[in-house]
Amino acid sequence: MTELKLTQEELQKAERRYRGMYQNAVQGMFQCTLAGRILRVNPAYARILGYSSPEEMLSRVRLTTEFYDDPADQVKMIEALKEKGVLTDYELKLKRHDGAAVWVLVNVRLKQEDEDHPIIEGLLVDNTARKRAERKLRRSREKFRGLAVRDNLTGLYNTRQLYQALGDLIAASRGNGNPFSLIFMDMDNFKRVVDTYGHLNGSQALKEVAATIRQSLSAPAFAVAYGGDEFVVVLPGFDKHRAKQKADEIRSRMQATAYLSERGYAVCLRASFGVATYPDDAADRSGLLALADQAMFHVKQSGKDAVGLSLKAGPRILRDF
Repeated sequence: MTELKLTQEELQKAERRYRGMYQNAVQGMFQCTLAGRILRVNPAYARILGYSSPEEMLSRVRLTTEFYDDPADQVKMIEALKEKGVLTDYELKLKRHDGAAVWVLVNVRLKQEDEDHPIIEGLLVDNTARKRAERKLRRSREKFRGLAVRDNLTGLYNTRQLYQALGDLIAASRGNGNPFSLIFMDMDNFKRVVDTYGHLNGSQALKEVAATIRQSLSAPAFAVAYGGDEFVVVLPGFDKHRAKQKADEIRSRMQATAYLSERGYAVCLRASFGVATYPDDAADRSGLLALADQAMFHVKQSGKDAVGLSLKAGPRILRDF
């Protein structure tokens, strides 16, 4: 009798310890049927899902389906559980009582209470804070990756991205035979703008010119802040004729724009343009940039504010009046 009494006391102590662990655990503990009917939950499970207590939860909710942001996620989880028997760190997006999203990691197993009625039991850990931190880190990485290939002033791509893109375009062109073109443009008499309106307004003017260029382009074409008051426009798939038309479009937009108007001025800005095309004019990126630059330079020498074409026989200037 003494041994039996001692055994019973030990069992009662073990049960109290188990209940204490169940009630005070930081992880959510639960049991439910395969159909989603909630059998038991501990306080942490209720808190994670926005309820003050298991009693409040069970008085309002009977099916776990109500917790799923996307009901299809519950179906997928149960199918995976039936196949494997156990799921570890299975990520789910659920809904709290107030409608807010909560990300959780679930560790569950199928438990055979009897032959015909298996149940699901397991642990649920709130992973929302970590998920938000991961998203924030990912956004920061994307932002810094963007900064690594963007010009700080204009928001256009920088030369690092230009050289990478040109290498990729040349490799693609060798494979598919499609041409691409460059427009090299340099602002005309830009020093006068800086001398007249100051460096800050000069920087603002370059930002506004960059906006004019962007307005003229559609992907996959893009523009590059090449340095100082120079820009390069990359035109995948453009032959020389189409590239010349695009240069004329940018030039016309600039002529129709009054720059620094928001700062109380109406500044007319002009540029000289040089066009070169791969593979007609050069077989590598350095040669292509040099020929576009050379075509632009001939425009500068011949009166500015025009479009020059790089040709095998030498640059040719097409001036519109």
